[in-house]
Amino acid sequence: KQWYQRRVREELRYGKSHMYLHKVFAPHIVCYLELEEETLKEDLDEALERETWLHCSEDFSCSAVQQVVASVKNIQKLVAELRWPDRTFAEHLSCRTQN
Repeated sequence: KQWYQRRVREELRYGKSHMYLHKVFAPHIVCYLELEEETLKEDLDEALERETWLHCSEDFSCSAVQQVVASVKNIQKLVAELRWPDRTFAEHLSCRTQN
């Protein structure tokens, strides 16, 4: 029974409906990641200009860096939760959010 369930999942994963969803949504996800990258860069630049560089945590990082790290972690979580059916594209998304 487990073998059959795995087979059905694999067939669904690469079925017409999943491939259609990939075709439709993949460009939107890439665009979203590009917008997030640009926004993070702009936010970091602006925040660093205003930064007081006072001690704000145990690791002595500035608040701007902490905000960017939190945003990156949220994006990484989103990409992980997508569970994208195309392994190559999923790896691309994962690598993109790791760098």
